Amino acid sequence: MPPLSVGYEPSPGNSPNMETDNFASNNDSNDDRLSDEELMATVGEWDDTKPRFNTIHLTGRTGNDPEPRYFDDGKVVVNLSLANKRKYHSMERNHLNIRTGDEETDWYGLEIWGQTAEFVSKFVDKGMRVGVIGSLQIDEWTDKVTNEPRNRVKVIVRDFDILETRAESEARRANTGSSRGPAFYTNDDDDDGGPASGGTGGFFDN
Repeated sequence: MPPLSVGYEPSPGNSPNMETDNFASNNDSNDDRLSDEELMATVGEWDDTKPRFNTIHLTGRTGNDPEPRYFDDGKVVVNLSLANKRKYHSMERNHLNIRTGDEETDWYGLEIWGQTAEFVSKFVDKGMRVGVIGSLQIDEWTDKVTNEPRNRVKVIVRDFDILETRAESEARRANTGSSRGPAFYTNDDDDDGGPASGGTGGFFDN
C-alpha cells in the first residue's frame, strides 16, 4: 500500500513540477514589471496620522577628544567620531574568511548639544566605550572649489551614556597614557564591583 501524504491531495491538472512551473511563469512575467517611475506614481501621499521614526542606537568607542565650541547665544556643541566594528556570525566568518580582529570598522559623526555636550566635554576622552541614541541628519552644501554638491550624514545625539566601569576606564587610561580630564567615577561608592554605566541622567539636577 503506498504511503499516505498528509495535507496534500493531488487534483486534476496538478503536476509534481507545479512549483517549478509557477516559478517559470513568474520569470516570464518579469518583463511586465513596473519601472521605478511607474512604481512611485502608484504610491499615494503619506498618511500624516501614521508615526514617523528617525532613531538610531549605536555603541562603540570615541575616536577623538571632545572640544566644545561655545556660541554668543550661550549654546555649546561637541563633535565626536564614533567607531564600531561589524559583528559576524561564526558561519559568516568561515564563509568570508574573516578572522577575529579583522572586522571592518564603521565610523559615525556625532553632534551633541547643550548640557549633554557639557557632560561629554568634561568626562569623555578618546577611546572611551559609549552608547548613544539619536537621529540621522544629512547636511548638504556646494563645494566652493569644485562647485559640486556634497553631503554628510551625522547623528544628532539625544541620549549619551558611558559604558565603561571605573576599573575599565582606569585600565584604558593607564594603557594609553591618557590623563585628560577627571574620571567619571570619583569615589569608591561609585563602583560596586559589578557592571555599571554612566550618563547624563541626574548629573545636572543639582
